[in-house]
Amino acid sequence: QLARQRSQLEEFQQVSAGDRDSWLLAETNYLLRLANQRLVMTGDTASAQALLRSADGVLRELDDPSLHAVREAIAEDLAAVRAVPKLDRQGAYLRLAALIDRIDSLEVFDTPSLPAGDAPPKGEGDWQSRLRQGYERALAKLSDYVVVRRRDEPVEVLMDPQWERLVRQNLRMLLEQAQVALLSGNGRLYRESVERAAGWVREFEASDPDGAAAMVAELEDLAGERVSVDVPDATGSLAAMQSVLAARAGRSGD
Repeated sequence: QLARQRSQLEEFQQVSAGDRDSWLLAETNYLLRLANQRLVMTGDTASAQALLRSADGVLRELDDPSLHAVREAIAEDLAAVRAVPKLDRQGAYLRLAALIDRIDSLEVFDTPSLPAGDAPPKGEGDWQSRLRQGYERALAKLSDYVVVRRRDEPVEVLMDPQWERLVRQNLRMLLEQAQVALLSGNGRLYRESVERAAGWVREFEASDPDGAAAMVAELEDLAGERVSVDVPDATGSLAAMQSVLAARAGRSGD
């Protein structure tokens, strides 16, 4: 009877060990699936790395030579994920926000005197001539972005406060558009918005040399920011794990 009890205990231990291994393999498969989903759906490389390391830790605990190929695939996927360049979207977003806050302090027009011999037409002062010239230059730039049609009255030159407000609104719109593109990972729209904003600011370097130059320099630097990266997946390790599970299921069915 004692021998029979010992035999039953050994069988129970074998069954328990098998169930434990199956459970740990299922856990590993789940972790690898989750890591792959994080990479494919959200590009979250930090979470994916943690999940891949956890999966490898489970396999290390099993200490089964037949799982070598799975651990090798996990190591390859980890190396690929670690090689992905890190983005600082938050930093770029805050820099754009700081530029938006500075828009209202940027001088759109100055009021210098015209050189001798270039007197304005009779009845029009120096500042008015300068305003008209600045308006005409900026209007050509504005036509690239905004088209205004008035059916009830002829086009008239905007007064200084109106034009300044329009310029500042357009700059703000471009920078806010760049922020949206940054968060969505749209690199083309991001660079286009930042470069257009820099082009607008350059139009006013004569009226505010220091402020415009500083803003243009910051925008040029921001235009070089990386907005998106190619993120790998974890299909290699997941396929290796599923191959092992399929092979074990086939053996247990025989």
